[in-house]
Amino acid sequence: MKTFVLIRDEDESGISGTGTVAEGVQFSNGRCVLSWMTQFKSMSIYESIEDIKAVHGHFGKTRIVFDSRNEILNSLAQTVEYFPDDLLKDVIDYANYLVARRNRAIK
Repeated sequence: MKTFVLIRDEDESGISGTGTVAEGVQFSNGRCVLSWMTQFKSMSIYESIEDIKAVHGHFGKTRIVFDSRNEILNSLAQTVEYFPDDLLKDVIDYANYLVARRNRAIK
């Protein structure tokens, strides 16, 4: 099972808005459920991610972005479990440095 979001860069209809407009789940059999986060809440079931792209993709104006965060965090948790405390502290310090650097670049 994989989670994803629908990110709309341009709203052709003027109804759903832009940004993250829906959350979804793709099951191991390929079927998907899409839950809209817009003013008009609804849920839909699709046979495939390709069906969602065909219906809601608007020729590239809406993107499907899979959330790999859970997979990354699970792998990281399994790895760092065996780190000595001083190495774990260094990893945390470096992660904080990277976040601060990214935030400065965004401004």
